[in-house]
Amino acid sequence: MEDKERLEISLHFGEAPFFVLAKIHIKDKKIVEIRVIENPFIKIAESKGILVAEFLVKQSVDVVITRESFGGKGPFYVFSSASVEMVSTDKTKFMDALESMGIGQ
Repeated sequence: MEDKERLEISLHFGEAPFFVLAKIHIKDKKIVEIRVIENPFIKIAESKGILVAEFLVKQSVDVVITRESFGGKGPFYVFSSASVEMVSTDKTKFMDALESMGIGQ
């Protein structure tokens, strides 16, 4: 994806218009693949966060990077029960968040 530098992390997890899935080579902490998928629950009135969390678990994610804390909210329980690591960041750009975790291109 040529525009990956512009990808922003939404302030509101359940209302994010899309999600970025990045495949990372663990050994050298390099990005292998980036996919952008639309939020299929964007128009749902309630429980978006839980539905999105369940959707991402089905996508086999290992780590979720957010700008909001789940602190006791529904997504926290979904991700915890699926052993998905939750990382909170103050970075607004996806690539900046990965870089702050020591992951590069």
